[in-house]
Amino acid sequence: MTSISRFTSKACVLLMLSAAAGSASALSKFSRACRFADIPRPLQSIALDFFSVISAAPSGKFNYLWNGTVAQRESAFIIESLTTDYGEVRYNLYAENQVYEARFDSRDTFIGFEYIRSMSSGGWTAEKVPDDVTKNSHFEIFFRNRGLLYSARAGHPEIIEQFPAADPLRFWKFKVIGYHAYFNFNGNQTVTLGKSESNNCNLTEWGFEQR
Repeated sequence: MTSISRFTSKACVLLMLSAAAGSASALSKFSRACRFADIPRPLQSIALDFFSVISAAPSGKFNYLWNGTVAQRESAFIIESLTTDYGEVRYNLYAENQVYEARFDSRDTFIGFEYIRSMSSGGWTAEKVPDDVTKNSHFEIFFRNRGLLYSARAGHPEIIEQFPAADPLRFWKFKVIGYHAYFNFNGNQTVTLGKSESNNCNLTEWGFEQR
């Protein structure tokens, strides 16, 4: 892991998924290791459309998940950590994480999580979902009751990752530990926000309107 304190405050231009709960002008941090099948079924189709327009994945690449097999939906994951801020741009943000995969012994007994990789936001940034996305009524559920939101995201550029359909499916389980910071322009100071950790969708921090 690269130390947060070693990065400069230069922002890099990246398109990132940004969704979190909180009050206006509030810093937040969260992680998720979300099995696609665990997103509420009524929201899966709109989530696929949303991911398609804001990710680096070719348009429609993951549409098969909507009518896909249980095994496909159970082994597709969104693994990420985000540092977010509401309101006007006040800081440059940074996120990185460590990803762990569940391991099982020969008798299919869970024995713990094993580190597999790290990801980062690629530098300090304050990225906003494009206006044509936030103003699209089709995606209103992601932004209702929220103001301008900026973020730094550590995660796969295509957002969804499809792992080989596992049998038994319980073999695919992940844990994410995120590390978060922001750069305060006024004080010319890097401030760490601490860690976040998750092994599920963390839906309370997703950005979906509560239904």
